[in-house]
Amino acid sequence: MNPLPIMRKPCGFAVLLLSLSAMASTLDPCSLISSQSLERSQNAKFYAAQPHSHDAGSFTASQCFFKLLPESSSVSLQLLTRSVKDRLNPREFWRHKFHPTKPEEAADKGDEAEAQGSKHQKPPQHIAGIGDDAFWVDTGRGGALYVLIGDQILRLSLGGKATQAEKTQRATLLAKEAIEKLLPPSVPKSK
Repeated sequence: MNPLPIMRKPCGFAVLLLSLSAMASTLDPCSLISSQSLERSQNAKFYAAQPHSHDAGSFTASQCFFKLLPESSSVSLQLLTRSVKDRLNPREFWRHKFHPTKPEEAADKGDEAEAQGSKHQKPPQHIAGIGDDAFWVDTGRGGALYVLIGDQILRLSLGGKATQAEKTQRATLLAKEAIEKLLPPSVPKSK
């Protein structure tokens, strides 16, 4: 008799989570959106892509600043994954941020300071049909699209003088392209 326990096939979800985590740690965030898509979306000329990654303890952030000309039309992409230094789960963070069960769950110290600085900020707008869940957050000056994909959070912020509605639509299209490159081919891309 073998003293080791019998290893069963891992479930599909576990394989997906492992592959997403492995991909996120080696993924170049600047490869998620093509320069042609950026130029089309922002009606600007692509100039450079500047990647940066850091682990702040709560999340590991892989980001890319897509510099466009004029520079005010630039795009910022951020991919947040679980930090090796902490046990904060991006899905749990998402639930507290966008689907709180208690009012105090939605407000932490950072949110309170942000809310005081932007009293005219609208509540997050749910965006259907992208990732596991998605919201457009009006930041007062611009906005950002947040998309939950497995145990990752994709954040896209677009510069330029477009309306919030136009930026939401453009960010959604760019996020769909990024998700196509993030997920393994056998995984459904949206609901």
